[in-house]
Amino acid sequence: MKNIRLISAFSAIAFAVAVPFTFVACGDDTSSANNDDAPISSSENEETLSSSSATEASEIECNAENEGEVKVQWEGNPKYGGNEYYRCEGGSWVKGDITLTCDTADAPIGAFCRRTTSVNLFNAGMGAFGSTATYTYAGEGVWEILTGPIKLDEECVKDSVGKKKISSYGDKRENTYYLECAEDGWQFINEDEYYCDVQNAASGDVCSFSVYGDSVYYLYYPVYSDVEDSVTIYGWGECNYDPVLGCCPKSEFPLGYSPELGFHERDGKSYYCNAGKWISTTIVPHQYTDPRAEGMSFMEYDVLDLPQEASVGDRAAGLLEYCIYGAVLDEEEGPKQGTFNYCVPHTYYRYREDGSWTMETIDEANEDQVDVDDTPCGPTTWCCAETEGLKSVSHMGGYEPDRIYQCVSGKIEHVDYVLGRYEEVAAE
Repeated sequence: MKNIRLISAFSAIAFAVAVPFTFVACGDDTSSANNDDAPISSSENEETLSSSSATEASEIECNAENEGEVKVQWEGNPKYGGNEYYRCEGGSWVKGDITLTCDTADAPIGAFCRRTTSVNLFNAGMGAFGSTATYTYAGEGVWEILTGPIKLDEECVKDSVGKKKISSYGDKRENTYYLECAEDGWQFINEDEYYCDVQNAASGDVCSFSVYGDSVYYLYYPVYSDVEDSVTIYGWGECNYDPVLGCCPKSEFPLGYSPELGFHERDGKSYYCNAGKWISTTIVPHQYTDPRAEGMSFMEYDVLDLPQEASVGDRAAGLLEYCIYGAVLDEEEGPKQGTFNYCVPHTYYRYREDGSWTMETIDEANEDQVDVDDTPCGPTTWCCAETEGLKSVSHMGGYEPDRIYQCVSGKIEHVDYVLGRYEEVAAE
């Protein structure tokens, strides 16, 4: 039985209120960003593919029309492998190293090209990992790996520590690199480190500048958050800007949206941000739409509507909600299959003998789950002829909806999700 598969996966992130967007002054020129150097070997020799390898490299025939085109292909089995690189040359796909992706057009001697390679890894489920290396152009289409200090037309000396420079060629953003003079010489820095202020930045600030005539935007927001360790790290992230909705970072968020950015309205519709897109939805957590939440702490708001009169043991949900966006429910023959946005309560409460509501315990949450020992079906199952039709509720906790199982014709079947408020959305 498969679990719910969420489209995005990161550390758990805390509920937070929406932040305002404030523009801050920035520079005006070109851009690009990359990681710190982690040199790798570039000793791979170019070789012409066999016919079978060429077929795997591309279904497109190599001919005069696509001469010079470069293809990147994952090679290996579904578990281990790495990216391989091919260029169309004279009617054949020629295999080379990652420098095939470096642009030689208008490249002067000494130009930089920084690339991150994939290494042997679990391609299925874990994403790509690799190392970043810097190459310099030696001419005649040859890129050589940089093994010594970075050399520019200006020397990096003690008096110039902190000075920043741009190295670029052609008219492409990817061929523009940023450097800063450090104690041990010139070092590559990210695009946002060149243009955007870090010391005085506040959550929600937007840094904008021009790249070859195109506007580029960065948003200062939590790039990492861990609720359990109470750690939140802010940083600049590139975003797509909408004049009404604001800046939407290009990162994917753990719940399918960013609680820090919250929800915004345009033309009477609600939108959330994920992976650089503002996406409309009819499902918005209560705490973002209820005017009573303004000025209240989350705990104060959560218990606002708990019944004043109840019987001991009664169960009620708080107002705070976890909402998940783009969740894929894909169990074979499951009760629901498709992509959903849904909300589930953040906390359930129980009414106590002293007249108070307190959070329910794990044992209390599992009271609706059938105990095998309480049925006549034997030691391993609660489903048999005597319990036909019996239902059991599994409280999943966290972001997953509760599940309802039922004894049907001697088999335990998953018959429903307890999604609360939900909407089915078209899968991308």
